Amino acid sequence: MNKKLKRNLFNLMIFVLIIAVFSVFEIMEAEATTAFIQKFVEGKTYNYDLDGNGSKEKIKFIKTSNDPASFKYDLYINDKLVTSIENKNNNSDSVYLYDFNIKDKSREICIEGNDSIKIVKYNEGKYFIKNIDHATGIDSYNRNTGVIKVGRFSEKNKNLIGYFSDYKVSDYKIEKQPIDYEINENMKSTKYKALENVKTYKYPNSSKVAYTIKKGDIVYANATYSNGTSNYIRFNSKSGKQGWVKVAELSKLPTNMFKRIVYRTH
Repeated sequence: MNKKLKRNLFNLMIFVLIIAVFSVFEIMEAEATTAFIQKFVEGKTYNYDLDGNGSKEKIKFIKTSNDPASFKYDLYINDKLVTSIENKNNNSDSVYLYDFNIKDKSREICIEGNDSIKIVKYNEGKYFIKNIDHATGIDSYNRNTGVIKVGRFSEKNKNLIGYFSDYKVSDYKIEKQPIDYEINENMKSTKYKALENVKTYKYPNSSKVAYTIKKGDIVYANATYSNGTSNYIRFNSKSGKQGWVKVAELSKLPTNMFKRIVYRTH
């Protein structure tokens, strides 16, 4: 074998090695940024280590009711009933396995119901379920911090307000973070008519009035704030004024204060 051929073979080997190394790094990066692991199919059995102890759990969910008014499913882990799922749309593609936090050993089963989400954490025979009401789905997540952003709203009130809530997933805890924020984009285009004079404030929990929304004025919601029992929605007027209005629940705009009119046209 001449020197030129040897050199070409050597260069080819180096090139292949470099490609292989970069491929490994790309796979590692994808695993670090992607929390989604598995979509569960109804009636099929899966085996995953949910609590990081080295042993795989047996996971299965089956349909238990074909009632057209509300289809029901049961979730089993190691042949033990963990929780039931109700889905009016007969949507069996609503149970997923995630790993929201790369710093803990556990994984999460996420169940999307009619207007809520259940997140199941399992630890050596025990399980913890976090139920999030008025939820539209997992909007995004940060695997480095374990924080997931959940889209939320209510279909039970004609004055719909959409917003996001943050939940921190760590070990076997799922804790709501203190601040809700950002009206959903489609909700920003909604017109609201004031049914009475409404005071708005400079900041949440502030006593300083920003401006008063007069009865009959048209306003738009553009942000939310929540900390404990303190809930505020920020409204802006056609002239650009902004102020925070205190409400009992973010998902239910008080019907005595505002009426949803139409979607804003641009």
